[in-house]
Amino acid sequence: MQDIFLEVKALLKSRMLVSIYGKSGTGKTSLGLYLAGYLMTENEPYHYQCVWIQASEFFPSKRLSQLFQKDLKKLRFLRNNIFITPLKKPFLSYQEQAVIISQIQHKTLPPELKVIVIDNISHHLRYEISKYESISEKVSVLNDFYENQLFSLIMFCQQEDILLILIHEVSYNPNFKKIVPFLHKLYNRIDSINVYLEKNLMSENMTLYLNYADYSHRFNYCIQNYGFQWIKSLL
Repeated sequence: MQDIFLEVKALLKSRMLVSIYGKSGTGKTSLGLYLAGYLMTENEPYHYQCVWIQASEFFPSKRLSQLFQKDLKKLRFLRNNIFITPLKKPFLSYQEQAVIISQIQHKTLPPELKVIVIDNISHHLRYEISKYESISEKVSVLNDFYENQLFSLIMFCQQEDILLILIHEVSYNPNFKKIVPFLHKLYNRIDSINVYLEKNLMSENMTLYLNYADYSHRFNYCIQNYGFQWIKSLL
């Protein structure tokens, strides 16, 4: 059965940006870690490195061990070459996030940096917007986020051939009658490979929807102790 990593890898020739979203418990963080880890260890000798930004969630060190427990060589490499920031705990505020993300391209970065993951990029933005009542103030925050954080980081990653993985909070959109990334209109402005994870109500399995431009693919999966089990690939 074809793995989702092979599908994403093929699409990465067109765009080095992946957005992952879905409800809690669908495996968003695990999938981001899975994609980053496999890209870093696809070819030997391993040398690619990753910066993992703890925007609102702690780095899943236990899940890393579970995903790669069957290959201890890969696991040791990933433990030593995924660099976590902030180191001790996630951002405490939107302001702290804004400083680090807007300046990351000016920092001393790992020499073989291939992947940047942000988990989850919308958490503090959602709270920051809620503090303002006027539309103009909310728009000002959104413009600052897009121009000084998101857009500049995307441009940096494209120039340096770095895969950027964004993990999103979600909300229900009554107009579309479906779950979408929080502030989906904002994120629709960026050209990304979109991955939506959904629980199946009638079974323990879940469905992954992979979309980019005119390309669409579905995978059924479940999450085991050792990680993802890909059950079926559906066009």
